[in-house]
This record gives sequence, C-alpha cells and structure tokens, in this order.
Amino acid sequence: MILKKSVAALVLGLSVAASASAYDFDYGAISVPSPIFSSIISHGAGSFADSFSFSIAQPALGTGWANDLPVSFGISTFYNIDSLAVTLFKGNFNDGIADSLYAPIGGSTDHKSGSGLLQTGNYYFLVSGSANGSLGGQYQFGAQTLALPVPEPETYAMFLAGLGLIGAIARRRKQSEV
Repeated sequence: MILKKSVAALVLGLSVAASASAYDFDYGAISVPSPIFSSIISHGAGSFADSFSFSIAQPALGTGWANDLPVSFGISTFYNIDSLAVTLFKGNFNDGIADSLYAPIGGSTDHKSGSGLLQTGNYYFLVSGSANGSLGGQYQFGAQTLALPVPEPETYAMFLAGLGLIGAIARRRKQSEV
C-alpha cells in the first residue's frame, strides 16, 4: 500500500513539475566561438512554445537543433512531441515589435537542425510543438556559434601574385600586337 502511494506521488510530482506551457531562456551576450548550449526540456501534455534568446557582437556562423526525446515502453508512450517546429528570429523575444523571420529550421519530424551566417544583433529560437505522451513530452535543444574563417596572409599573397602575373601577361600581349 505504501509503495502504491509512493509511486502515485512520484508520478504526480513529475507531471506537475513538467506541466509548464512555455519557458523563456536568455543566454545573454555569447562569445564567438561559443561552447555548445544544450538543455533537455520537459512539458506536460498540451501545446508549448519556448524561446531561447541570445545576442552576438560579431558576425558568426550559427547552428541550432532540437530533437524529440520520446519515451515508451510496450504500447505505453510516456513522453512524445508531435509537430516539433524550430524557428530562428532576429530581434528581441516578446518586446511587442514584429521580428523578422531569420530561418525556419528543417529536418525530420523528430529532429530539426539548421545553420547560417548571423550578423551582429539579438536573436531567439522559438521551439514549439504538442506534447502528447501520458506524462507530456521532452526535447533536447542545442545551439552554438562558430567564428567565420579568416584567410591566412599566404592566401592574400598568392592572390596578389596571380593578379600581377595576369596583368604582366596582358601587358606583354598588348605590346606584341603593336
């Protein structure tokens, strides 16, 4: 009897703890390159929309992803998310100003990922879906920025030498025609 009450209390506690319908995460100003920011988020049954805000002070290559983490045993599904969607916006989340859609993140129904060039400014990922497992749903979200590649000085030297060579050939041809 005590075991049944303990299990019931544990299940009730987990479902109450995971029943929020929206989370707002603010990573603040992140460095370029940044470490990987990763979180596992749980929701109770129903729809949700979570935001992950950040800003960068220099252009960077940004990447983000979200994975549904279904948990099932036999015919019972404890955690699952349908209609998982991830979108990247440029602007500040929830400031009343219409933000520009930066990039919808594509992929399969259980995995969304994307990357692209980010200019300086404020951004946020909006992760949404419908948690429909008996205990709701959970997903992993991750993001990272990478520094843009900078050509080595030797690359510029080779480029300038090639331009000089092409110029010398063009000048020599012009002189031989005269």
